[in-house]
Amino acid sequence: MFKQSNRSRAIPGGYQAPFNRASVRRQFFSAIKRHCSEVLDSLRANVLPVFYRVHDTPNELPSNFNDILVVATWSWARKFHLVGDPPWAGEQVRNLPTFIPSPDVEFFFSWVYWAAYGTLQAWSQLTPPKREEELDWTLPCRDWNFIDWCYESNQAVVESLFESNQSQLAVTHLFHYTDWHPLRETRAQTKKRILEEVCHQLDKKLDQAETLFCDMGFEKAQRVTALEHFDWLAKYQVQELPFAKIARHSGLVREQKTVAHGVKSAAELVIGPGWQHWLRPGKPGRPRKS
Repeated sequence: MFKQSNRSRAIPGGYQAPFNRASVRRQFFSAIKRHCSEVLDSLRANVLPVFYRVHDTPNELPSNFNDILVVATWSWARKFHLVGDPPWAGEQVRNLPTFIPSPDVEFFFSWVYWAAYGTLQAWSQLTPPKREEELDWTLPCRDWNFIDWCYESNQAVVESLFESNQSQLAVTHLFHYTDWHPLRETRAQTKKRILEEVCHQLDKKLDQAETLFCDMGFEKAQRVTALEHFDWLAKYQVQELPFAKIARHSGLVREQKTVAHGVKSAAELVIGPGWQHWLRPGKPGRPRKS
């Protein structure tokens, strides 16, 4: 008997902040950790020394976007197909236009760089650094956005990327209902009537809140997707496994086209517009024997 696929909403709530894909990107990077440990190993071996060198050099870090660290991080990300070729020449990144309409540039500067930066910063504070088998991400809780570019040297803004604001504001609502008259209603009848009255009022309040969120520019949450799609995306994009091999080694019986659809669906959630250009091209497999 096969176990059921673990399906979950890509975004926890019903709405999401515009242009913020942090929830699904965290899912993707968690899948990378599970299936591609060499990614974290390489970050530690190749980029952490650069991080140390940049931060230990006086006056070498005018902002959190240090050219040397950006170039090293892009090179690391490119090795694992998280980005393609760099959009700059040599090591001069400072004049890079941030509005380049490229999914690689957007993904790197809004997420990949900060996922690496937060992780490196956490590792640099460990004494001694963690062993390879203990390596883990320190991931942002939201995407870096274009407003943040105005404050790129403000450490408080950087720290805000990693602060989870999950606390909910307690709001008191008053609901009105007609009280119980024991001579006219049973207790069960009264309970049913009061709940119906309160639910009707609650629906109106929720409709008002939803309208307000829409007016503020919040978007409907992404569709429900299988968490294993992020696993498949990590295996396909980072490990370079073909769809057929992912399907064969899946815990469930899967067809190649099912895996291909899942990979593309997850890539669209993680990258957004232009995901087709970001996803690495698949290699043609061997022709089947007739």
